[in-house]
Amino acid sequence: RGGGGGGGGGAAAPARLPALSAGTSLTDVGANLLDPMFTLGTYHGRYHHPPDVSNVLDRAKKAGVERMIVTAGCLSEAREAIAFCEEHDPAGTFLFCTAGV
Repeated sequence: RGGGGGGGGGAAAPARLPALSAGTSLTDVGANLLDPMFTLGTYHGRYHHPPDVSNVLDRAKKAGVERMIVTAGCLSEAREAIAFCEEHDPAGTFLFCTAGV
């Protein structure tokens, strides 16, 4: 099919994902939801938009994501991740967290 890439002058067509098979579930294993771009609406220290983490979570659910694992790279971030998960998913069925070592 041609399209996209290289210097052809046209924009690449968006990739189409195949339909999920019955019984297939999606888990986002690297959700960087503690990033200020979601929690504060800032990029590189500058404000760009209101916090939109709730919208991000809603879009993920609508797209078929059944679980998200919030990433943390140290103990203090792990504590933030736990608090984030408890705040945004009190039932504990959608958001989970991990900490790097």
